[in-house]
Amino acid sequence: MNVLAVCLPQTETVRAEYTLSLAAMMARLGNQSCGIDHIATIAGSGSILPSVRQGIAERAIDEHRATHLLWIDADHTFPPDTAHRLISHKRPWVGINATTRQHPIRHTAINDKQEVVNTGAQSKGIERVWRMGFGIALIEARVFQSIEKPWFLLEYVEADGAHVFRGEDVYFCEKARAAGFAPMVDHDLTKETAHIGKVGWHSGMLEEATQTNA
Repeated sequence: MNVLAVCLPQTETVRAEYTLSLAAMMARLGNQSCGIDHIATIAGSGSILPSVRQGIAERAIDEHRATHLLWIDADHTFPPDTAHRLISHKRPWVGINATTRQHPIRHTAINDKQEVVNTGAQSKGIERVWRMGFGIALIEARVFQSIEKPWFLLEYVEADGAHVFRGEDVYFCEKARAAGFAPMVDHDLTKETAHIGKVGWHSGMLEEATQTNA
């Protein structure tokens, strides 16, 4: 039986735009088949994001026997068919290439050359990347079950001669890649999402900035 856990971590006030997107997506899931037999919604909140994600993932897999975990952070907007589109790829790990939500605006996915992967007007389909964020990501439970806990951890590491904090999503990416799983970004879906800051940052803004500076 295929069980989808809609995983909803929160560390700050939930925005109305996100709530409306989530309601529309859940309605679509209830009305249109996508090969999922059961859906569980699991929310968690707290000030320590790695702990929140870890708790949600454990509940999804241990209590609900989830086969797929759909992560949606509370600072994103997305189309109603988001879950359907990610599931249709039939990949162990696929999500959006979110932008940052403050200047300088850039995409967050990185390729195997440690270069930023951009989602531009001509970007289409799905693309394998080295790492990506968890803003909106569908990950099969077997990816989690293939790596040791903790699945999420904030680290203080050396990079380019300096010490920096490495996010819990990067930590997960490193462990999952070592276990043989590579993330993929959906460029088409990415262009229909926004990362909410003071405004909804989105891929189109990068195009506008490029044209302005040309």
